[in-house]
Amino acid sequence: MSRIKENSIFFFFYVFLKKILVLSNMYKIKKLCAKLYQRGDTLLEINNEFRKGILFIRLSGEFTKNTYQKHKSVNNMIIDNGIKKVVFNLDNLNLIDKKGINCLLYSYELVKINKGECFICGINKNIRKKIEKSSLLNYLIEIDNELSTFSIV
Repeated sequence: MSRIKENSIFFFFYVFLKKILVLSNMYKIKKLCAKLYQRGDTLLEINNEFRKGILFIRLSGEFTKNTYQKHKSVNNMIIDNGIKKVVFNLDNLNLIDKKGINCLLYSYELVKINKGECFICGINKNIRKKIEKSSLLNYLIEIDNELSTFSIV
């Protein structure tokens, strides 16, 4: 009788420890995924090109509160070089949130300080509603594509 009790207690502790081990591994994996998501290295890609006095900024991926930090380099470029014309191409952007929209507005303010203009093109169906709700289009001039910037400027 006592041997059965010992085995059942041992079995209980074995199952208990196994559950703890599985939960701790799941916790580690979740923590790692959260870290990667917060870094935002794979979620937002920014491609810059400067042609004929115009800075073209092509955004692809997700522009959210977890990825907005990558956009600081663009703002630094605008400040340091006194850029007056900026075109944001959102053709490959899948997602934008309030923080991403605020970053675009901040870039607009920096260009406005330099007495310049900001343009936006390639707004796809996924993000058009959010951009229209935010009244971002009241500040940035919407154009069809990047090439039409040269005819406006």
